[in-house]
Amino acid sequence: MMDSYEECRDPPRLYLLDKFDNAGAGACLKRYSDPSYFKKSWDVMRADKTAHLQKERRSHKIKVPCFIIGWLWLIGVSLA
Repeated sequence: MMDSYEECRDPPRLYLLDKFDNAGAGACLKRYSDPSYFKKSWDVMRADKTAHLQKERRSHKIKVPCFIIGWLWLIGVSLA
């Protein structure tokens, strides 16, 4: 097993990109070699998309004045 490990190539020279990254020195290599980075990134993207969809759905709801809702409740009509 150690033979396979020793034959591996080194990771790309990502330290050259660190000067463009706000996270500091070694951040690019850390993301490159961190398998959980992509899961975290995916989760953040999905959360943003979900929040956007929920906001969009709320804007499409029919807005009924409160007094009408109360009146409908009194006569037994369900809005659900």
